[in-house]
Amino acid sequence: MFVVYYNKLQNLLYCWRNFLKPYEYLYSGQTEGIDSNNSSNIVGFITIPDVKLQPLDTLNGKLEFVEFIGVTNEELLAVKDKKMTVQELYELLRLM
Repeated sequence: MFVVYYNKLQNLLYCWRNFLKPYEYLYSGQTEGIDSNNSSNIVGFITIPDVKLQPLDTLNGKLEFVEFIGVTNEELLAVKDKKMTVQELYELLRLM
């Protein structure tokens, strides 16, 4: 299931000529887990700056690397409904 989700995301970003930046969220409204059994609590992602790869200045502009953090529907709804920011959610998850 994750591969299907990833491929859809890749196609969407390519078609829209859009990019993912740090501290954004990806919410599809999906309520089933993204694992192959649909049993995981992870239904979407937040992005954070990659801690290992530093930004690069290229001929085409600045390139920033992001990490995907899996999150639950409840967590995504809190961000979507502006009860917390992606940064606040990430800090909360780091403390767990």
